[in-house]
Formats: sequence, C-alpha cells, structure tokens
Amino acid sequence: MPWYDWYQTDLPCQYSQAEAAKAREYLQTILGPEFIAQQGAIRTTHPLLKEWDTNGGNAFLQLNGLADDVTLLCDKPGIDKVLTDIREEQLCLPSWHLLHTAALFERARRGSVVEFLEGGDAERPDAIVDVAGSRLPLEAKLLTQSEDEERFGHTAQLIDDGVSTSHAGLKLPTALYVILKQFDASSAAVIGVVKESITDYRGISLSRRCNLCNVFLSPIDAPSGLADFRIFYVLTPVPDSENIRVLGRAKKASNQLRSLVSGALSGILSIGLNDNQDGAAVFDRIADRIRAGRFRGISGVLLVKRRTQLGPPQRVNVDLLEFRSNSSADQPLDSSVPLRPAGAARLLTRVEPPVGGIRAYRFGSSTGRVIDPKAVVLPLPDVRILTSDDLQ
Repeated sequence: MPWYDWYQTDLPCQYSQAEAAKAREYLQTILGPEFIAQQGAIRTTHPLLKEWDTNGGNAFLQLNGLADDVTLLCDKPGIDKVLTDIREEQLCLPSWHLLHTAALFERARRGSVVEFLEGGDAERPDAIVDVAGSRLPLEAKLLTQSEDEERFGHTAQLIDDGVSTSHAGLKLPTALYVILKQFDASSAAVIGVVKESITDYRGISLSRRCNLCNVFLSPIDAPSGLADFRIFYVLTPVPDSENIRVLGRAKKASNQLRSLVSGALSGILSIGLNDNQDGAAVFDRIADRIRAGRFRGISGVLLVKRRTQLGPPQRVNVDLLEFRSNSSADQPLDSSVPLRPAGAARLLTRVEPPVGGIRAYRFGSSTGRVIDPKAVVLPLPDVRILTSDDLQ
C-alpha cells in the first residue's frame, strides 16, 4: 500500500487525508506520472519512490512535507532543474535537502528565495536568497552515509544473516544486543561469539565480553498481539571522522559561495546532518577553522536535522535547526536570518546537547509471530547511544 493510504485517528496529525490526496495529485503532476509509475528495481533503491511505496507515518509526513515545500517554491526561476535532479536516484536526497532549506527561508518571508541557479556547474552555489534586502548565495550540503557506516552496515548484515537461525530458536521474548569494538570487526568471529551466547542463554540476563565484541541477552515483555517477540541490535561507536568530514563540505562550500562574479562576497551554508553527527561538535570544528582565518566565504552556517514525531501530542514533521553567523566572513551578515518550518521546530543543540554517552552506528530489527492482528504493534527501541560499560 502506498503512503497516501496510511492514516490513523488516535492522535492529531499535521496533515489530513484530504490534504494527502491533494499532495499525491500534486506530486504526480509536478514530478511526472511516468516517474511515479515506473516499475522495477528502482522502486526499492530510489529514495523518493521507496517512500512512495511505504504505508507508514514517516512516509505520510515526509511526502506531504515535500509537497508543501515544492508548492511554496514552484514559481521560482530554476526550480525545474531541482525537480529534474530529485528524479535522479543519486541526486534525490541532496536536492530534497535543497528544496527544504529554501522553503525554510521562503516560508518565513515570501520572496526570500530569488532563484535557483541552473546549469551543471558544481563550483557555483545552489540558489540566491534575499536576507533583509541583501542578495546572498545559498549552498546546501547533505551528509549521506559515510564509507565507515557503509562498511559497518555490511558487517552487521553478515552478522544478522549468520545468527538469524539461532536467534529464531529463542522462544522467550528476548532482546539481543551485539556491541562491536570496531565497526569493521570480523563478522565470522563475532557470529561464533553470538551463537555461543545464545546457546548458553536460559531466559536470565546474560552478558559475554571479549576483545572483539560484547553480547547482551535479556528477557523482555512481548507487545500485545505478538508471540516469539525478539529484538536484535548490532551497534558500534561512531568514529570522530563523522564530525570531521563536515569540514570538507564546508571548505568546498566556502569557495562556491564566493564564486559569483557579481554579487556577495560570502553567503549561507546549509548542512543536512544525519544521526551520526553531533551538532555542537560540528559547530566547534567549524569555529576552529574560522578562528584560523578559514571559511571566509561562509557568512552563516545552518545545521538541519529532519525528524518525524509519531507519538503524542501530534504526528508532525520536526526540524531541528541551529544557525550561527561568522563575523570573520568577507561579508558578514548585518541582520538575523528568518526561518520558518511547516511543522514543529526545535533548537538542535538543546534537543541534542553534548551527551555523556557515545553515539553509535546501529543496525536493528524486531520480529514476532502475530496471534492477534487487531492488537499487533511491532516496536523497535530507538537506541542511539552507548555507555562506557557497554564497551568495557
């Protein structure tokens, strides 16, 4: 079932079923019915088409939100190039981030987005925005999956495949956590440790620690409507390279924002972060470079983390945002930068302050046998942080 068929009435929602029907029709028109209807493997690999085929709250909110953003920007010069890029599998998510960033400006003050810059010149900024009467270049960068996270995902999948039969043999509701000491640990060796731990498990909390990994098994309560419920997680500490790699994007953006022959000497950089970056740490590293006299082409940095809230009090898109100005830029900002999301907003470093825990790459799943279809919910805990004891 597609995203627009999803709806639940137990909580208020940012979008109604009628609004979703309009958003569906609008996206089909603006992106092209041929694009939306295409078949084959691309429906499982293209980010937008995957969401289109997902019948769930996240997809419902995200695609309604995309329709909101595009509707707001549809008459801007250069928008056709951005919509062309969003149809391309590799360019979809960066283009989506650009559209969302531009909509934050436009929604705060109509006319803020002057134009999207056309052409395939990767050395130019993405758009021009008007801030208090000054036309400034805007560059949007999205941090996608790193090579380290990709290697971890491959290792975690091998571990999952290797222990799935043993894990399925657990008849009691059980949580199994595998903590890798290194993200590219030997999957075969880890599988051996996990299988041995499952064999020794008797329904009482068990932990096994070694130089390669730590394994934790514990009994849990099964959700209503499920039997043989099991949670499986593989986690490993996120390396500091996740925060450092932001600097490469900032360096390139600083040059792009200064590239226009006629116009401002510096502009605004929007960075779309994922779960593996710490907003405060990113700002600290950029500030270190600014104090060293670098990034003079960046007059302000906007960090963006996009979320969906599916629990009380309302199902809504949430933007975690934070903006910092650079007084050392070639052309510093002389006014505040107004931003307005369509849904809820939070200050990024207040929602995600520096924590005592350790951010983790994560690979998780939950399984169960349905015994009451009317009551069934298949939850998966939102585990993002490890403790020092987890790694001891």
